[in-house]
Amino acid sequence: MQAKEKIAEEKTELEREIAHLKSLEATDKSDLDLQNWRFKSAIEDLKRQNRKLEEENIALKERDYGLNEQLTLQPQKPQ
Repeated sequence: MQAKEKIAEEKTELEREIAHLKSLEATDKSDLDLQNWRFKSAIEDLKRQNRKLEEENIALKERDYGLNEQLTLQPQKPQ
């Protein structure tokens, strides 16, 4: 009879351990999902910043080109 009780206790303990591990797995997945969402959000922010900087860069290049055109069209002053 003691052997059956011991086996039953071990089974109960193993079931508790399995339940505990499953809850940890769910917590880990939840944490990873949250972290993944944060990374995706940060990536989208960086993409928006990059687009804005590319637009500013294009505008500056156009301005530079325009200034260079003005300089080449101006008559050269004798020195």
